[in-house]
Amino acid sequence: MNRIYIICVFCSLIISSVANSQNNIDKLILTIKETNSYPNLDNACEELLKNGKDAIPQLIELLNDSSYIKLTNTADLIYPGAKEFYGHGNIISYNINFVSIRAGWILEKITFKEFGYRNNDCLSIEDSTVIESINKNRIELATKVENWWIENEKEWSLLSALQNALKSNNFWEQYRALDYLENIKKNESLKHQDFESKIKPLLKKLMKSKDLTISEKSEWILINWNLN
Repeated sequence: MNRIYIICVFCSLIISSVANSQNNIDKLILTIKETNSYPNLDNACEELLKNGKDAIPQLIELLNDSSYIKLTNTADLIYPGAKEFYGHGNIISYNINFVSIRAGWILEKITFKEFGYRNNDCLSIEDSTVIESINKNRIELATKVENWWIENEKEWSLLSALQNALKSNNFWEQYRALDYLENIKKNESLKHQDFESKIKPLLKKLMKSKDLTISEKSEWILINWNLN
């Protein structure tokens, strides 16, 4: 009887943990969908990144959202759609006044993929032509991501995503993966054995990249990982 009781308690704790995690994701998704405050949006983004794969399906649902919510509290932010620039601050190459692009921004950070939500011109003016183009491309981009997830959901993992990004010929996919590796603590989210056998060889190759940013970031990660 005691064994059965312990098993029941254990199962109950697991179910409760999963439910709490899902409730937290639901609240964060609601923030992405409704907030007009950049600090709140940024905090929700950081929390969703910690949820990784579990957050992807609900973020994909937001890709079809046509809502436009002008951000406030953006004095230290440079992004497409900003009305004023102060010459300094965090740079985000996404027009995160649009809910669909907020979701795309976070998805590209989680998966390291380049789906097409990034804007090359951070100082672009948000005029009617730009807004019309974003609205026109929304369904096409959403469909692209939905199809990608259908094909990759079962096999997708943080490790495989990192490997694919580092192997790609896309600068931004490599950059996002390297940025992630730069900012995680050793043995956090990535096992030492996996880093040594599957990530380290790829970083050594990228040290020879013709792109100075990629080569230097790769070298720094390897040095820092060994030091820690």
